[in-house]
Amino acid sequence: ETGTPWTVPNLTLRNVTSHVGRVTIQHPAAVRLRLEESDGARAATGSAGQQTFDVWREDFELAFETKTRERELHATVTSLLDLAPTGVTFSAATQVESHFAPLFEVTFQLPSEWRVELIEVDGDSLPWQVIPGEEGFNSYRIALKKPLPPGKELSFRFMSSQEIKDWPVEENTAEFTLPTVQIPEASLVEGTFVIRGGDDLGLKTTDLFNLDPAPATAINERLRFFFQQSDYEGLLTVSRKPSRVSAQSLTFTRLDQEVLQSHLQTTLDISGGGLRTLT
Repeated sequence: ETGTPWTVPNLTLRNVTSHVGRVTIQHPAAVRLRLEESDGARAATGSAGQQTFDVWREDFELAFETKTRERELHATVTSLLDLAPTGVTFSAATQVESHFAPLFEVTFQLPSEWRVELIEVDGDSLPWQVIPGEEGFNSYRIALKKPLPPGKELSFRFMSSQEIKDWPVEENTAEFTLPTVQIPEASLVEGTFVIRGGDDLGLKTTDLFNLDPAPATAINERLRFFFQQSDYEGLLTVSRKPSRVSAQSLTFTRLDQEVLQSHLQTTLDISGGGLRTLT
């Protein structure tokens, strides 16, 4: 019975003057054994799911307490904040591994200003339920089609969006908090946070906490961070870079007896924030 101490039974042999041996106790990985009392025995080499003791008396005593390990989740998160001209989206792909007990549902939390539009588990779109979360967060629960056995992995991803005032930025700037993905049941969370946007945008991060900068690795990837805790923090300010325009012109003119013909060719090199109109 869980939480109740128990003892290993002795084996008594009559007319034996010396009694030595070895006791091996095997148990599932989800069960934890704690040695409460030992007399006439000492620990020997063991392995996962197995404890071994050498004994030198037939009246040895080994007492244990059995506890069931609680389920542990390990999560690896790859998150992307996409600053597109048509809007701002936040998505994340997460690998989850269950330990010691099966997993029947996936729960994650997202800041309430982000609206979830899609959730997929192992590539299949599944319905979700929104339940009360911590202050400022919405909690999303997804029932799995079948339980995830201990030691196995699954992947889930979501897509969300937020309406940013005066987006896309022109003369103005936009500032917002970097979104986080909270997985309440996970005891270990690590991953990457990527910000993607065009070269015409100026990006500035401030008040970073638990985010370690890393080199960008893909096209349009402006910033990349590593994190080993899901409670990272940071502010992002987005502005449009000043436009820089250079021009090179060629003019060809031909004067006939009655007609003047001209051809004007101009090549523009536009960088920075780009141009919306040309006058």
